[in-house]
Amino acid sequence: MTETRHWTDRLLHPHHFVVGLTILTLGLAWTGNTVVSNLRRGSDRLTVTGASTQRVTSDRVTWRITVNRQAATLAAAYEALQPDLDRTIRFLQANGVEAAEIQRGVINSFPIYQTLPNGSTTNEVAAYRASQVLTIESAEVARIQTLSQEIGQLLTEGVNLEIAPPAYTFSKLPEYRVELLAKATEDARKRAAAIAQQGGSNLAAIASAETGVFQITAPNSTDVGDGGSYDTSTIEKDMTAVISVSFRLN
Repeated sequence: MTETRHWTDRLLHPHHFVVGLTILTLGLAWTGNTVVSNLRRGSDRLTVTGASTQRVTSDRVTWRITVNRQAATLAAAYEALQPDLDRTIRFLQANGVEAAEIQRGVINSFPIYQTLPNGSTTNEVAAYRASQVLTIESAEVARIQTLSQEIGQLLTEGVNLEIAPPAYTFSKLPEYRVELLAKATEDARKRAAAIAQQGGSNLAAIASAETGVFQITAPNSTDVGDGGSYDTSTIEKDMTAVISVSFRLN
């Protein structure tokens, strides 16, 4: 009992307590310095994302118009379709669309079955519908945009049309892709340099780079897709390239 109390008194003696605490503190400090040193040696790369956006003007347009006619018999539907096709093509050509820019698809037909008052259909054919798609491919983007707004007058004349919105595209994307990626890489370098400077490091060479998907959107749009996006609804577009770059640090 006396020996136990004596050993306890030695442990609680201020001098021994201070010495023990000092040894413990030095040990923790050494361990901490070792961890920090290892982290610094391991963190020799900095990965950032850069982006570049450029406004472009569409140089191609695709526009589809479907001409429909319905009649009691299939032959009558085909016969009624032809005058409406001719009127539609004359309208397009009268407004500057070249014959070579108009592609005529195959004529499709299908039966329309009689519908009962309760909404269900029967096996009895009530009529037949015949249709043909006209596809306009043109570099006259502004002209087609105007025509798409004016062709509605044929509807008032009894021509049965289904008018799709023009799809505006940009054919020089491959040429701009390299330039956009270069600008996105430079943006990544500037971001990385600012971050590295705060940590007391300098950028060295690029260790690796991974390009993201290209986004082609309406101007100032925030709509993006994981697999990329290509908006065709507007003539003016924003093309955005994204790249993830890893830099070595000095």
